[in-house]
Amino acid sequence: MPVHVINEENFDISFLEVGCVIRQISRNGKVTELRDNGVVVDWEEWTNPVTGKVKDAGPELYKTEVIHQDHLYGQLEVIRRPMSFVRSRSITEVRRDERNHKETARMLVRKACVLASEELIAEGLMGTTRAEHERNSLQLVHRARTIHARIAEAALAPNRPHPILSSCSKALHGSQTGLKPYTFDLKGENAHCARDETKMGATIYRWASKHRDEGEDGLYDKFRNCGANSGHTDQLRDFVTKVLMELEDQERQSLANLHDSVNAALLFENCERLARDTNAGLLPQRVSKEFVQTQRVLLGYVNRGIRNRGYDVAYRDMHAGGLGIVTSRALERVEIDEYTIDLQLLMKISGAFDYLSPKEAKAMGLDGTAQRVKISAAIDVHTRCLLALLVVPEGTVNSLALTLEMVYSDKSDISDAMGCTYKWLEYGAPELIAVDRGAAYITDPAYHILNSLGITNMGVPAGKPWLKPFIERVFRTMHEKLLARFSGRTFGDVVKRGENDSQGRATLELSEFLKWMVRWAVDDYHNDRHNALGTTPREAWQEATRYKRPRTLTNKEMRQAFGEIVQRRLGSSGLVIDNIKYQSDNLIDIWRSEGHQLIETRRWAGNIGTIDIRKVSDNGKGKWETAVVCDPDWLEKTAFDVRVWNEDRRKINPEAEQTRLLEIGHRDQRSKELKAQSKLFAQPRSATTGKELTDEHIDTYTDTAERRYQAGEHRGLLDDVVEGDEPQVPARPEPQKPYTPPDAGFLDDDDVLE
Repeated sequence: MPVHVINEENFDISFLEVGCVIRQISRNGKVTELRDNGVVVDWEEWTNPVTGKVKDAGPELYKTEVIHQDHLYGQLEVIRRPMSFVRSRSITEVRRDERNHKETARMLVRKACVLASEELIAEGLMGTTRAEHERNSLQLVHRARTIHARIAEAALAPNRPHPILSSCSKALHGSQTGLKPYTFDLKGENAHCARDETKMGATIYRWASKHRDEGEDGLYDKFRNCGANSGHTDQLRDFVTKVLMELEDQERQSLANLHDSVNAALLFENCERLARDTNAGLLPQRVSKEFVQTQRVLLGYVNRGIRNRGYDVAYRDMHAGGLGIVTSRALERVEIDEYTIDLQLLMKISGAFDYLSPKEAKAMGLDGTAQRVKISAAIDVHTRCLLALLVVPEGTVNSLALTLEMVYSDKSDISDAMGCTYKWLEYGAPELIAVDRGAAYITDPAYHILNSLGITNMGVPAGKPWLKPFIERVFRTMHEKLLARFSGRTFGDVVKRGENDSQGRATLELSEFLKWMVRWAVDDYHNDRHNALGTTPREAWQEATRYKRPRTLTNKEMRQAFGEIVQRRLGSSGLVIDNIKYQSDNLIDIWRSEGHQLIETRRWAGNIGTIDIRKVSDNGKGKWETAVVCDPDWLEKTAFDVRVWNEDRRKINPEAEQTRLLEIGHRDQRSKELKAQSKLFAQPRSATTGKELTDEHIDTYTDTAERRYQAGEHRGLLDDVVEGDEPQVPARPEPQKPYTPPDAGFLDDDDVLE
């Protein structure tokens, strides 16, 4: 357990003084001397209850830092101050602060009677003898009622809410504003006198005597000991306990059944004893239901839980709670899990799914039927912010990689597309990932991606949800606050579902569900105050990242972790992927030396502006190099933007297409007529072309986004001319040889298949 460290200058042990008696854990001692580095304590002899080791009595230096730590963690207590008047107490005597509300209420009734006696004596209306108290019994009770109303009001005053905070609609946590008011009730004070207030005088006289001797402490009775002796023998308790231990099992019988079974067992036991010996002692014929419940509780909460629910379930749900999982910064611990939602969705192709190919739609199960889908989510434990939330189609083998990719990615474009009021800006590189032992998290690709990203993998054993409680709680919150609002719920089991036809009542399509899911996460869940945080998850994230932004990855690192690898044939214009061209000096060198080579490409869907390339012929031994998109407008675009752009390009205007085809038909008809009049022959191409001329054209005229960036901003023709200088006439270049086109055997760009 980490120790709370504070600067020594802030240590304050002024609460200790010479002569005070202290208790350190369970060892008592008396302070005899104050020093700069601590205090000298004369300790009593003490035996360690665990090890049995005895520590001798005697003086010992109690150091300042140890005093501070013990006081900070509640291990140090001051039992008695030297200047306080404390009479000797018996071992069984109860401290004033240990009294409960009922005991204090009974004491206040007695105190009111004592104060009534003192007032009547002071006013000369009554004498001090016992006989005078008996003669004025009714007057004493009447005056005591008036006094009780006053002292009861004062006794409850410390527990009332602050006047400034009294207008709050809810009581403050930990306040005692719910205590019942004290009432004047003489019932039970004296069984005989409570029925006749004229005979309370002798009792009040006795209370007044105890008040003079012991003060208010003498007015407390032994009410707390009531019921300690139930009158039942140990033999009966042991017998009932034995019967209950046989009956307590996973059938979980009701208290009424257990009560009947215990009484039946008592009857059988008495019959057997009489059959053996007519003079044998018998057990009671019946016991009360309250006694059975008391003995049932004495079995122990965990013991009954194991018997009623099984060891594994009891271990899971009934272990003692402590400090729990502690984090100190955002993304220190992230929990990931999958959840099959309790809602039927219509798997239709609509919205964002309009751009899917038939093969992709089939893989996602978009066949128009009502189905339940699986959701993968990630939550930051420190701030409770959702870092990822996505639907995982059935059969997806890389769900962990997809979830982690969303954890690392800026999701503001998603929140904007879904119409959220706030942006989804919670993302970054996690330090530790807590996942269960599900099939999606114990594969080699899952281990590889966690290792490549430098993430600590915490595999949570199955059946122990308390080791990743935060993601489990998110799924329950999602079920209660989002899924329950839509029709088509499947419920937890057939009993809860009843006659509800979840498939027939399904009305929500998958695309619309994704919209409401994102809006719930960003605008609802992140802005809902969390009891454990004391604030909202969004405010907790802003506070945690105010001075240090979360670590992220470069585009190249994202390609290394989440990139998709495909092969493309190199052409003179570079590489073409989804009709987007990429070019680099490395690709130019490959084209110049080897021509149409097969290139392995790695592209991340989150940013298609740059890709990684290497030759397939290197058999995986080549180094990945970077190639940049030719058109700078694509530098910060995503794969989805490219998909939408390609779909828009494929759209055809029927009227324009008909006009275009008619024009082609007219042109071909005219060409046929001209060819019939005159035979045309193609001119042969020269096969002579120099390598130097090819290199010159490639090096001089190839334009790429990378070369434009390196060349800097565009300069005009006369930007470098200083005013007043004579313009320099450039020398006339020497005439070059006429260009001879390559032979017909040289492949053109249009002949290259992507």
